Amino acid sequence: MYNRVLSDAEVLALSVDLEEGLVASYPFSGDATDASGNGNDGTVSIGHANWGAGTPVLTTDRFGNADKAYYFDQGGNIEVPYSTILNPSSMSLSWWVNMEAQENNDYMISMNRWNCYKVNLQSGDLVFFSSAIDDPANPGTSIIYDRDHAGVGLSADTWYHLAVSFGGGHMKFYIDGVLVKDWEDVLDESILDISSNPVNLTFGQDLPTSVYADDGTNDVAWGGFFKGKIDDIKMYNRVLTDAEVFTLSESTVSVEELLVFNRTFELSQNYPNPFKSSTTIEFTQLEKGLTTLRVYNAVGQEVATLISEELLPGTYQTTWDAGKMSSGVYFYRLSVNGFEETKKLFLLK
Repeated sequence: MYNRVLSDAEVLALSVDLEEGLVASYPFSGDATDASGNGNDGTVSIGHANWGAGTPVLTTDRFGNADKAYYFDQGGNIEVPYSTILNPSSMSLSWWVNMEAQENNDYMISMNRWNCYKVNLQSGDLVFFSSAIDDPANPGTSIIYDRDHAGVGLSADTWYHLAVSFGGGHMKFYIDGVLVKDWEDVLDESILDISSNPVNLTFGQDLPTSVYADDGTNDVAWGGFFKGKIDDIKMYNRVLTDAEVFTLSESTVSVEELLVFNRTFELSQNYPNPFKSSTTIEFTQLEKGLTTLRVYNAVGQEVATLISEELLPGTYQTTWDAGKMSSGVYFYRLSVNGFEETKKLFLLK
């Protein structure tokens, strides 16, 4: 029982079970420990000399909290020992990323490259997901699906929530909680089981440094590394629903924390969301004060000021007409007497 009206996102968070099928979770709160309880702890590792032999270092997360994310560069990586639960038949990956532009195959998450599964950034900084399956028509051989999100590439120095899934004949891509591409022309087969010849999971580099060899399979020249910040990686042994991915993208504080977090207003999620041309934003102000409501694009540029005046306590609604704006992720920020809250909205034309 709550003494206030929950937002749509909070109600949605109560209706989904994000522990079901969770095989590994890396909040990067000071180290690379697996918070899922499954013991898949990671080790900070030096990258290959070809990339510069870098080492991941703790850095600020998307909220500005120190030592709550890792910065990767020059092949520095986190290596997780192979486990069959990290090599499921179907899967979903969820993580936060803030990349720096570079000419490289920016490997974020990888288990034996395209010979099992991997997610990286390729031309145009598109999210690129690869998964190998057994070829049912040719036993002993495999089919490799290499797909990207088929949209606008990521912008440098910007935090994004990314998610991908494979299973049930679909390969899906999400950016900031929104399904941006669903490839339906994939076989409904299991991800390749590499337990007979295991390769450790890596974050920030395409292979464990010790695995590289000029053998026509594990050549360093075919690989790459990530440059930027990665945070809060979650791995599931099932395909998440759209609602579950959206909830992960909205997870900033828990519902329990919201019970005791006091503020001078309550900001609701805009509706509809996503929207095609205009959307409504509603908030309840609990005290008199100077109020501003502004909209920003994905790189932090202000694109609209919806309210800027002194308001009395009460409930208010305003509409943002985004008919001249481009599709994408935007943020709206409410400020009352110095207290602020920001939420995402999605314009899809």
